[in-house]
Amino acid sequence: RPFYYADIRVDPFNPNRIYTLSGSLYLSEDGGTTFRTIAQSVHGDHQAMWIDPRNPKRILEGSDGGWQVSADAGKTWDVVNTFAFTQFYHINYDMQSPYMTCGGLQDNGNWCGPSRGLFGGILKSDWVTVSGGDGFFTVPDIAQPWMIYSDAQGGMLNITDTRTGTQKMIYPYPNRVGSVGDAMISHKYRFNWNSPIALSPQNPGVVYFGGNVLFKSTNHGNSFSVISPDLTTNDPAKQQSSGGPIVVDNTAAEFHCTILSISPSPLDSNVIWVSTDDGNVQVTRDGGVTGATSSGTCRGSNRMPGWRRLKPPTSAQGPRTSWPIIIRTMITRPTCTGPRTSGRLGRPSPATCRPARSGRTSSARI
Repeated sequence: RPFYYADIRVDPFNPNRIYTLSGSLYLSEDGGTTFRTIAQSVHGDHQAMWIDPRNPKRILEGSDGGWQVSADAGKTWDVVNTFAFTQFYHINYDMQSPYMTCGGLQDNGNWCGPSRGLFGGILKSDWVTVSGGDGFFTVPDIAQPWMIYSDAQGGMLNITDTRTGTQKMIYPYPNRVGSVGDAMISHKYRFNWNSPIALSPQNPGVVYFGGNVLFKSTNHGNSFSVISPDLTTNDPAKQQSSGGPIVVDNTAAEFHCTILSISPSPLDSNVIWVSTDDGNVQVTRDGGVTGATSSGTCRGSNRMPGWRRLKPPTSAQGPRTSWPIIIRTMITRPTCTGPRTSGRLGRPSPATCRPARSGRTSSARI
């Protein structure tokens, strides 16, 4: 099959005039015998098109960069940039005053902008690009907020000095990252389309980055070490090539068995929670280096001391008991309140659970 957003539009007055939507926009004027690329001045990844049924020269067209209008059947395009179409994956901020807000945009890079403009309001020109690609995590350094960590699809990690614009690639494993085009099954490490970056709240310079293992740097990303085993299910069935038989996908959006979130404790630098896109939630309470053996193992990987896997309950145990059962696999039974019904509609309120031996450092709402 072609890529997921590939599509065809036909001029309602001229069936020989055919538009095809894909990474680029193509036009045929001979019924599909030949095609040529059009709209090369606008953002790629074309996913939507409307041709005016009364005037086919008037076209509205949408891509990963927003939307554009043509009044001459695709010869020229006017990019409409007065609408708030921005799609952020994640938002982070620094501790400056006024503070800077940073985030990654879908196929439009990583950006930062002030919480207050020079004259009060915030202008589009106040926002600056930190790095390119599909934007995801954009995280200012705690002690040096002008140094910003950001990543693009499939594990492409960078650090940018916004004072000078200097950017450095700091991939933990530079071989085979990004939209690599092949299956993950033979790769040493796997990175999600949306690989997470997290900074230690206590230790400036300590950076965590998620692949299928957890990477840690103690020198602002100049070097990384692996501090966990494979924390995913490592299911081979989920690491095969995607797409086909016409073309394969493998853009990094299809990569599976990867870490999706990292949450270091704000109170204890040794406590780090990690979740994966295939359902695992795991925690280390000693920085992943030493400690008690795991109560659950990760299939296809060696067990590393210090990591504990939280096991989900069976469906028969029901949602009311889910969180205590998960926590009990790693620590003593937590204290929970709720869920309770409240409000005019009798909707249940979330349960709040606090692990018995770590109530000082973590809680969870389900």
